[in-house]
Amino acid sequence: MNVSVWLDGEMKEFSTLLQQFKRKQMKNVPIWMALCIIGMVALGVVAGYDIGYVARVHLVIGVGIAALIWLGYWIQNRVANVKRARAAYEKELKTFFCSAEDEQAFCRQMESHNYDAVHFMNTGMESYPGRFLVGPDYWVFFSGGGYCRMFRTADIKTVYGREETTRVNVAGRGRRMTVGVSFVAEYKEGSPSAKGGKESTGTVFLQKGEQYKKLLETVMQRCPGLRG
Repeated sequence: MNVSVWLDGEMKEFSTLLQQFKRKQMKNVPIWMALCIIGMVALGVVAGYDIGYVARVHLVIGVGIAALIWLGYWIQNRVANVKRARAAYEKELKTFFCSAEDEQAFCRQMESHNYDAVHFMNTGMESYPGRFLVGPDYWVFFSGGGYCRMFRTADIKTVYGREETTRVNVAGRGRRMTVGVSFVAEYKEGSPSAKGGKESTGTVFLQKGEQYKKLLETVMQRCPGLRG
């Protein structure tokens, strides 16, 4: 097996996962559409408008918003495809390997299926399913945002979680709000992944704490010496 052959097989598996993701994603669209229409009609009724006005204005606005929601998901489904996913994988593969032996070792791990797969189906927030392949020597992460990142475990000193926050204004006061958690791999100084000291860590952003726990558990099963 070479990398091209592995990628052909990986895209077949990813295609199945992507179709499952899209079906799950579109399953919720009618619910959101109905809520928009019902909400706009209810707003008109609560405001005290007569039925005729509610039907002419609020119902039409609700239907318009619902149509925009459907259009947004339809466009997203058209854009999110295996061809774009493959391009992300290929871009990462071009710069990842530091030698022919490194590439061959990766192929041996993948050919023997010596890895576990963890999937993240964030249908309401991302365009693709997240896919993390965790082996004893190499990891491959494809993000729901549409990019790929690879890891070499020999380059990693430790792994840990980092809470990600953003600042929002609530009642005129700034507050910190948690938006997710990053799985962080800290690289060994001088390793190929550190790229001459330009990179100290590789990060994977996850939407939910439960996803981080599942990923960490899988990593610890495959690479028990990395944490701490």
